[in-house]
Amino acid sequence: MRRSRAVLLLPFCLTLAACGPVKRKAAGYYVDKAAAVMEASSVRENDVEKAFGWLEKALKLDPSSERAVKTAEELSAAAARNGFARASELEVRVLTGLVKESPLQWHAYPPLVQALAMRGEMDTLASLAASLSRKEKELDSAGRHRALMAACLARAALLPWLSSDGSLALSASSARVRERALEYAAQAEHLASARAAVEGLEKKEPALRTGVPPALLSSFEVAMNDVFSRPEEMEKLRSIAALFAADAAYAKSADLTVKGNVHLLAREYGQARAMFTSALRTWPAMLDARRQLVEVDFQEGAGLAVAGSDMKQARRLLYRAYEDSEDLIEAALEKGPALPFVSPGRFAGDLYALKAAVISAVYAIEGRKLRNKVKLETEFKAALDEAVRLAPDSRLARELLERYSKEGF
Repeated sequence: MRRSRAVLLLPFCLTLAACGPVKRKAAGYYVDKAAAVMEASSVRENDVEKAFGWLEKALKLDPSSERAVKTAEELSAAAARNGFARASELEVRVLTGLVKESPLQWHAYPPLVQALAMRGEMDTLASLAASLSRKEKELDSAGRHRALMAACLARAALLPWLSSDGSLALSASSARVRERALEYAAQAEHLASARAAVEGLEKKEPALRTGVPPALLSSFEVAMNDVFSRPEEMEKLRSIAALFAADAAYAKSADLTVKGNVHLLAREYGQARAMFTSALRTWPAMLDARRQLVEVDFQEGAGLAVAGSDMKQARRLLYRAYEDSEDLIEAALEKGPALPFVSPGRFAGDLYALKAAVISAVYAIEGRKLRNKVKLETEFKAALDEAVRLAPDSRLARELLERYSKEGF
């Protein structure tokens, strides 16, 4: 009788043995195997894939293993340095699986958000933030506090990508510019609200902060400082999103300006000029279209001058670009750009670089005939200095500075 009872109880005992310390020990074994891959003298892609598989097993056995999460992060970085492009994808798979099965493992969110941000996975970041925002309503105050922090991390990582994609769309798709502007404004609003909720919870329960995993706390503080140290950028995007939604004239003008950019990129100067002119008629404050009209005159005029096909028209276009650039710079410094995803400093810096390029082109076609060479060179140097100061990463400004340093005016 006792023997039969022991046989019946054996599966139950084995189940108990598989819990707690035993599972953690087994998880540690798999983490050790994964960590050993990084220490090997030569690492093959197949070894890296196996290592991430072991980390998945470790986290299924012990979801709370911070060491497994850290190893996944380090393995991804080491593999990427060795040219294994899929490393970040595997890291995302491991961490996504963890938070899907165990969403309260708060230490996993900072590396997951960082990996998604490195890969530019905007939709996944937005989905993660939305999921955490829904989840926090079901949790106690400590859980809410951590979930809101993690959601803030995801939204903060998403904003630069929305801005970058919107910036690229300025020469490609007006629909995408509008979509990104509206999404940026919405995500920024959610972020500000979640941050305020975190501060509200901490005010009621100051001890909440002491229980936050260090990685989550430090990542949250850095991200919030980074985002909210530039409130003017967020406010500008919000105001432009409101214009897109409420002002049909602005929306049409923005659409025409982006279409003009597409034509300008294709060197279809007539079509580009028509689009920018229509944009200004529709919404006269569209300084971006005014700026691009100067660009059209400069590019077309310089092209004609290089070809030597119509010097009279080349002079007319370049002198008009020169005259218009000065007036436009004054307006730009006062009002800034009207389109989203263009910083006022960069906008003004690019204008100064454009003015310097126009002056250089005028000098190139006039040469010794110029009576006001000293005046033009002074203006050129002043414009170039401002371009480098306001937009140090401007390609045009760098090229002009390099050529001026080597060849002079």
